[in-house]
Amino acid sequence: MLFFTYMHFPSARRAFTLIELLVVIAIIAILAVVVVLTLNPAQLLKESRDANRLSDAATLKNALSIYSEDVGGNLGSSSVAYISIPDPAATSTAGDQCQGLGLPAAASSTYHCASSSTFRNTNGIGWIPVNFASTSIGSPISSLPVDPINTTSSGEFYTYETNGTQWETTMALESSKYISTEASDGGPYTDLYEQGTNLALAPADFYANANINPSLLSFSSPKSVSGSVTSTYTFSGTAGQIINLGIIGINSCYTNYYILKPDGSTLTINFSCGSTLAFENYTLPTSGVYTLRVNPAAALANVWALTTSIVGTINSGSPVVVSSTLPGQTAAITFSGTATQVFSLAITGINSCYTNYYILKPDGSTLANNFSCGSSLTFTSTTLPTTGTYTISIITTSAAPSNNTLSLTVQ
Repeated sequence: MLFFTYMHFPSARRAFTLIELLVVIAIIAILAVVVVLTLNPAQLLKESRDANRLSDAATLKNALSIYSEDVGGNLGSSSVAYISIPDPAATSTAGDQCQGLGLPAAASSTYHCASSSTFRNTNGIGWIPVNFASTSIGSPISSLPVDPINTTSSGEFYTYETNGTQWETTMALESSKYISTEASDGGPYTDLYEQGTNLALAPADFYANANINPSLLSFSSPKSVSGSVTSTYTFSGTAGQIINLGIIGINSCYTNYYILKPDGSTLTINFSCGSTLAFENYTLPTSGVYTLRVNPAAALANVWALTTSIVGTINSGSPVVVSSTLPGQTAAITFSGTATQVFSLAITGINSCYTNYYILKPDGSTLANNFSCGSSLTFTSTTLPTTGTYTISIITTSAAPSNNTLSLTVQ
């Protein structure tokens, strides 16, 4: 009997073709982009620094509590803002008034900076003037914490204030995960994380006032804002003045835009996931220097336009042209009306879906409103409910120049 043994030899493995390799490379590249977008390394780095800041805040709170309970000595000089940044100009352990740091003037207060060789000491000659080493257990911390960035140019540094028996520390957070903590800590500054036994001790919003790129923003003169920075611009306003701020070129949902009052508190805050944003018809509560600020730091390519409203009057049968080349600029055109009169309003020259048109009653409430994605819009046969001055309010977030013609008929 014959037996046959069959042996199967595998065929030679086929190599990847160029197209298959390119497909694999493309898939890997797409996955890499997805991972980067999902993880957002820049945001993770900010979150890591903020976690460190919050840990430092807890450390300082614990150390100051131990010192107050165990020693109960003086916590420092009142009307002094102690800064965590060492001043290169300080040549002694006594420190100086931070002359080398270029800090802005703080109302009713002076600055104190320790020298580079001692600013982290815990024996009273560091940037916080408390001798933690005098407690019965020795110093509860090995060195004074400082901000991970710790520069005036970024506005990210720690401060310490005291009235002798109470204290406050401030720090600026930067990540979208933690930044909301600043507005809920009970202190007056919504862009600083404040903690302590008296949150009224900080004499200024150090973060807003110490940022890089401070610049004056003039009405009706758009300014380009670019670079990976936390930008601060200022403008002078008067009490009762109504302002608008139009911003175009926005490229991140994670960037907050603030308008800060002269005392550093927040007048308003907003953000946009689109490319434009408008702060419209804000009444300034007091006279002074207002601050426009961006946080967290972002790679900006914005144009900011600070404007006041276009104002005027319109009469029945006499068309009025309302023209603007500035993003976010509003208009308020008034007309007189009598109760039971019927009016119609025709608007031509519309070039944006993002422009809203309102008819406001004499008390400021809305009688009618509409918008159009076409080139014209008509308010037809609307009865006036009361006698007085009515306002045609035009509000837009569009960056496109507008040239509207308003035609009013009152019968």
